[in-house]
Amino acid sequence: MGTIYLIDAHNPTLADSEINDTIPLESGDTLPLIGSFPINVPFGTPVDGNPTDLNDLITKKYTGLLAYYPGFTYIDYEDCLDATGWDTSLYKGYTLGERLTTSIYDTGTLQSNPVTLTGAAPSEVIITWEVFQLTMANPKDGLLVREYQEVDATNFQAQVSFNGGSTWVTLPDGVLFSVPPADQGTSFIMSLTTATSGRFWLGGWAVLY
Repeated sequence: MGTIYLIDAHNPTLADSEINDTIPLESGDTLPLIGSFPINVPFGTPVDGNPTDLNDLITKKYTGLLAYYPGFTYIDYEDCLDATGWDTSLYKGYTLGERLTTSIYDTGTLQSNPVTLTGAAPSEVIITWEVFQLTMANPKDGLLVREYQEVDATNFQAQVSFNGGSTWVTLPDGVLFSVPPADQGTSFIMSLTTATSGRFWLGGWAVLY
């Protein structure tokens, strides 16, 4: 659940894309996407002022997410605005694209490239990710329209590594986790697998530490 920012999908300069509308969306609701793509800011996440464009929105979203979880100093994230950031040598049931078109399907797996964490190896972290589906509304007396629907994060299962893939731990969404000493490090990898059949889109992930 969150506030959906509908972003103009046709600006050739992605970071400058305009915000067409903002709509609060409750769990289970659907939202038509006509010429736009969705950025979800979860309820409770503070956003400083009115974002001016996509780049400003992303900065404020993840700054706000860090503020939402007190006690952490750093946040690293994947915003899924383009196809970079993923290990494409490990192909298994996923598609990559721009403007939140990255998806995982039929118990596929998508793994990030290593991200170097700032400072010392963290001993406590929170990871979080966003999942949504796209459906098609095709009424006999109207136009075909894509519809956005947020789904529960448990539709993905997450394994993460803090030491470049030497060891892995399974983490739930949004829960404080104490990293065992043997698993600590500063080379972070996020691996997501669909827990159920079907196709699910990834709205982004973040690690707070």
